[in-house]
Amino acid sequence: MGLTREIAEFVSEATYDSLPDALVNEAKRILLETIAVTVLGSKSKLGKTIAEVLGQVDESPVAMRIGIGDRCSLRTSAFYNTAIADCNDSAGGFYKAVVHPGKNVAPASLTVASAMEKSGRDMILAMILGIECYFRLDLAIALPHSARGHYNDGTLQ
Repeated sequence: MGLTREIAEFVSEATYDSLPDALVNEAKRILLETIAVTVLGSKSKLGKTIAEVLGQVDESPVAMRIGIGDRCSLRTSAFYNTAIADCNDSAGGFYKAVVHPGKNVAPASLTVASAMEKSGRDMILAMILGIECYFRLDLAIALPHSARGHYNDGTLQ
């Protein structure tokens, strides 16, 4: 079975109730850490500048911007939330992979869940599945990709 099929089957069969409690607790920890560093980033000079520039875009308000309390388009909110989560470079990673789900997958999951008005359980499931796919892809390409001088976190975002 190829990697793509393996990941697709894993994702399509997963349910919140099938997740181990320890995994759900770790996802909640990553989520809380992400919210904290994102709120912190929103108060920084860079965060305020990004918010101001993006606030000038006239769009339909569907997804929340963390740390501000307003809404804008899904695309703009996803960009803002992910950029702000990375403002102070403290979002969590994983010791076997280069990538950092706290600054990439978690903000995207929050953004989409807010736009689609999904439950917390749906958001946690999506975040866990996103992180799992993120790590599997990273582990599949990490060594040869890094050997060519590429930074996996930027490539997989």
